[in-house]
Amino acid sequence: MKIEELYQKDYTFVDVRSPKEFEEDHIPGAINIPLFSNEERAIVGTIYKQENKDKAVDIGLEFVSKKLPEMISEYKKISNKICVYCWRGGMRSGSVTSLLKSMKFDVVQLEKGYKDYRRFVIEQLEKIIIPKMIVIYGLTGSGKTEMLQKLENSLDLEGLAQHRGSIFGDVGLKPRSQKMFESLLLKRIFELQKEDYIFIEGESRKIGSVLIPLNIWEHMQKAKKVKLLSVLSDRVDRIYKEYCN
Repeated sequence: MKIEELYQKDYTFVDVRSPKEFEEDHIPGAINIPLFSNEERAIVGTIYKQENKDKAVDIGLEFVSKKLPEMISEYKKISNKICVYCWRGGMRSGSVTSLLKSMKFDVVQLEKGYKDYRRFVIEQLEKIIIPKMIVIYGLTGSGKTEMLQKLENSLDLEGLAQHRGSIFGDVGLKPRSQKMFESLLLKRIFELQKEDYIFIEGESRKIGSVLIPLNIWEHMQKAKKVKLLSVLSDRVDRIYKEYCN
């Protein structure tokens, strides 16, 4: 099935790619039940490129056979419908889907895999309808993030990026990749679709190493602006707790 048919539907997405691939980006809410570890994937890939496909498949089967009971046990913990995906909807997700179907699991394979999901994210971020914005500005430590976290109709870009947008913005955080940031951003915008207004913090277009997509950035520039004021002592307290804890 295509991603357009499955996104936001009642499926548990299972990513069978390696942990490293999963960490860079995945469908929000997906769980990782990898066929290969990072090291195993490197070995199979090298053999596939440098020697021959059949040998790579044999080595892959050898790796997977040892962990098959544990993998099946993980799938049995999933209570609803399952959608399995790999990089491009090929052998990894295809073999898992066939196995699960033979065991009577309610399962589908994501057509063209993560590669097509990524295409979907880029396209949607370019054309998705965004509610009217109110942009909150203020000096560092003014409490902008605190305010956003108290508002149900807020879009917290720094929270999605896991970076505070300042020179020491990643202290104590693990910044997300551009791809993961965009995946989470699209998910959040879909959640806010029915709101009349959404609140968002004023940012430069770059938050740490990630870039705000142009469609969202242009909406921010046209939005109403609100300046949040806070006395110096309160700002100092917030900054200390945020950066020095």
